[in-house]
Amino acid sequence: MAKKKRSFVVPLGRKSRLPRTAGVVLPPRDLRPLWDRWTRTLFFNGRVVKRFTRPAPNMEAIFDAFEQQSWAQRIRNPLSSVRGRDRKRHLHETIQNINRRLDHRLLVFRGDGKGRGILWQPA
Repeated sequence: MAKKKRSFVVPLGRKSRLPRTAGVVLPPRDLRPLWDRWTRTLFFNGRVVKRFTRPAPNMEAIFDAFEQQSWAQRIRNPLSSVRGRDRKRHLHETIQNINRRLDHRLLVFRGDGKGRGILWQPA
């Protein structure tokens, strides 16, 4: 039996009980990942999605940015510019590395199609 994907589309009427950040509707807290930067562990739905044993500054910067923005569905590219490197390609490669190296594939990360932002969703 195929798994049913959860949708986070919520009408933005006055009675919406979901928190908003900068005009973005957030999924309920239990449906958002949790990034613990001190243990360098990403959790989702009570399970470990990724635990870093070595420094991964680009991936950690992305998870830090999502956590700071309460796991909004889309964030702006948080990666610093690197001289001689295309910023959009740098973001694209980092997203590919995140998805390729998850310990448990409970989440999927993707670009916004413009090279300016990152989105996440449950797998």
